[in-house]
Amino acid sequence: MEPLIIKIKEDTPAVVFFPKYKKFQIIGTSWPEMPSLFYGKIIDWLKEYFNNPLKETTFEFFFKYINTQSFKEIIKLFQLLKEEASRHKIKIIWYYEPEDIDMQRFGKRLEYFIGLPMEYREKIIKSF
Repeated sequence: MEPLIIKIKEDTPAVVFFPKYKKFQIIGTSWPEMPSLFYGKIIDWLKEYFNNPLKETTFEFFFKYINTQSFKEIIKLFQLLKEEASRHKIKIIWYYEPEDIDMQRFGKRLEYFIGLPMEYREKIIKSF
């Protein structure tokens, strides 16, 4: 399967879904003008991927900012992951900067809404 690579922009995160290298990451800020189009492309790719996934898939998320409309679309993405977790081994790692309590809470809210366990890790980065 071809990887899904979306370069980071000011209003959208970088997306690197590269099964060959077992790399599944979304990193950056999320406030696109049309979040349903942006995340719809990711969800469509994942639906195809889960037809023949790796034995275990680890997703890494590291957001600096997420607006309300993006949150709604990210919930849809996580709902898909939860559905697939009943058939496939999935691990989710939610990164946040040590001082960014809001983003840590955001991850915990997602975990609560979806009911899919996540691992939380502090990560310090200088810029995207």
